[in-house]
Amino acid sequence: MPWLCSSVLLFFSKSAYSVLITRRPFGYRYLPGRWILVNAVVLASIASPETSRVLAQSAVRSFAQSFSQWAPLATSPGEDINLFVDWDGTHPVDGFLIETAAWDVVAVEAVRLGRNDRVIFSIRRWVGGVVAEASERLVGRHRLIITLRSPDEPSSSTVLVVPSIRVEDSSGYHLVPDNRHELEFDVDVAVAPLSGRALRLSESRSRWVIVDPAKMPDLSSASGFTVAFWLKSIDREKVVLSSWTGSEFEDYSFEFVIDAGGEMRVYSGQGGMHYSVGSGRPIADGSWHHFAYSVNYTSGLAIMTLDGAEVDSRFLPDMGRVEISGLSIGGRYGREWDGEENSLNGLVDEFVFLPAATSAAEIGRMSRVPVAALESPAGAVLFDFEPLETRVHRVGIAPDADYAPSNLILHQPATDIVAEFHPGSVSLAWTVVRPEPQVITVERSDDGVLFETMYRTAIHEAEANRDDTRQFFSFEDFISEGSPIYFYRIRQEFTDQSVIRSQMIKIGVGSLETPTAVELIGNSPNPFATSTEVNFRVFEPTQLRLSVWSVSGHLIKVLASETRDAGFHRILFEAGDLPSGIYFLRLETGGSVQTRKMIVRR
Repeated sequence: MPWLCSSVLLFFSKSAYSVLITRRPFGYRYLPGRWILVNAVVLASIASPETSRVLAQSAVRSFAQSFSQWAPLATSPGEDINLFVDWDGTHPVDGFLIETAAWDVVAVEAVRLGRNDRVIFSIRRWVGGVVAEASERLVGRHRLIITLRSPDEPSSSTVLVVPSIRVEDSSGYHLVPDNRHELEFDVDVAVAPLSGRALRLSESRSRWVIVDPAKMPDLSSASGFTVAFWLKSIDREKVVLSSWTGSEFEDYSFEFVIDAGGEMRVYSGQGGMHYSVGSGRPIADGSWHHFAYSVNYTSGLAIMTLDGAEVDSRFLPDMGRVEISGLSIGGRYGREWDGEENSLNGLVDEFVFLPAATSAAEIGRMSRVPVAALESPAGAVLFDFEPLETRVHRVGIAPDADYAPSNLILHQPATDIVAEFHPGSVSLAWTVVRPEPQVITVERSDDGVLFETMYRTAIHEAEANRDDTRQFFSFEDFISEGSPIYFYRIRQEFTDQSVIRSQMIKIGVGSLETPTAVELIGNSPNPFATSTEVNFRVFEPTQLRLSVWSVSGHLIKVLASETRDAGFHRILFEAGDLPSGIYFLRLETGGSVQTRKMIVRR
C-alpha cells in the first residue's frame, strides 16, 4: 500500500549540551541531544542571509532513514562551504558517493559524535564527482564533513551524497551506493552585494587580533555581561574569541570555540572548573551566523543564542565577577602565535560587548540592528569594522588588523517549517522570528527546478517589530490523487529587495519498507548520461520483475523478469535516447514493490 513518509525526527538541543568540563577545552565529552518524533518537520534554522539568497540552515531527519543533514542554501562564486551529514549508526557505512559536476570536492572527513576521533577518507575522482572511501567501517554515531568549493560562475545545482557499502562478488570487493538513503543538497551560487567591511582572520597574520585591555568594559560593579558578534567560517577546532590566557586554574569569563564537529561552544572558568553551553548543531558551514553569550551574576544563569534565538543555557555555580584583562579574536588571549595550525580563518562583523546581562529576546532584536544604530549602556564596547571616518570606534583594535568586504545582511529566514500530507492535500506551517515588513510566498514545483506561486501573504509595517517575537503562518495546498512528487519552499522578499528562499521540502508517495526477499539498492552513477548499473540484493531465490518507468507512469524498459538466486546482482541499463529527467526503478516480488529514483542528465 503506497504511503507518504511524512514523519521526521527533530533534534531538540535545549539544555542537552550543558555539561561540566573539569579540564581544558578540546577533548571534552558532551551529552547527546534528544530526538523527538514529529510530523514532516523541516527545521530551517535562523541563519543569517548573505543577500538575495540568505544562507539559512535546515536539519532534516527521515523516519525511514538514519541520516540528518545541514547545509547553506547559497554561497558566492569561488567560496568554500561545509556540508554536514549525521547518522545514528543503525546502518554501517563504508564510504560515500558525492555526485556534483560543478563543485570541487576539497576534503572529506568524519568525526565520531561525542568524541574527537577522526576517520580518514581516500578520494577517487570521476567525471560526475568523487567516491570517498573510509579507512574503516563507520559504526556508531558519526558526522560527515564535506568541504566544497563553489564554481566561479553563478548557478543553481544539486549535490547528491549517497552512503555506500562494501559488497563482494566474483570480481572482488566493490563500494556500492545505497540509494535508499540518498541525500540532496540544493545550493545556489550567486554574486552577493556588499554591505560594508568585516574583520578578516587568516593564518597569514603575524599574531592574533588583540583588543586593547584598557578599553574593555568595567565589570566590577556590573550585573553581568553580554558578548555578541557575527561570524562566517568553515574552520573547526579553533578558538574564535577568548578572554582566557590558558592557565589551567585561572578564572575567565568566556572563550568561544568551534569544536571538531563544527559546533560552537562557549566556556567559562571558575576555580579550575570549565563550564560550557553549545549551539547543538553545526555552524562552520561558510555562512554568516550570529552568536551571543550572556551571564547574569545575580541569578548565575548563562544563556547562548544562535542567530537571535536561545539554543542553550545553564547555571554557573558561584560564578563571580571576573576582571577582563584582555581579549583576542581568532585565538586564545595570552598564547604566543604559533602559525597556521591554531589560527582561525574567517570573517567577524558587528562586535558588541555590553557590561550587563541581556535577555534572549533583546539579543534577537539586537542581532538585526547595525552596531552604529544600537542604543547601548555606558561602558559598552562596539565595533563595526568600518573605515575610520564612519566606524563606531569605542574600542581599540590592533592597528595592523586586516579587513575584507562584507556581504552580511541582517534579515532572518522562516523557521520551523512543517509539511504534512493529507488525502488530497498538503498543509504547510512556518514561523517568522522577529518579524519585519516582508512579502511571503509559498512556491511549488513538481521537478525541484521550476517553481510556481501557490500562496502569497505579507507582514506590514504595523504588524512588524512587536513585543512578541514570533508570528505563525499556515497554508493548505489541494492536490489531485496520485500526484507525483511535489517540492515546496518559502520565499521572503524584504523592503531592501533582498530575498530568502528556504530549503526545499519534498513530498511524495513511496512504498512501505517491510522485510522482503530482495532489496533494491539503487543505481550508480546517479545522475548519469549514457549508462548506469542497477544494484539489488536477493536473500533467497525469488521470482522478480525489475523495470524502469517515467514520472508520468509510462513503462520505459523491463530489465529483468525471472527467478534470481541469492546474492548481489547488477544489471546494466543503457539510457539510449531518453531525454534528461527523473525516472524510477521498480522492483516487484509477489505482493511487494520497491522503487528508487534515477536521474538522466545530458
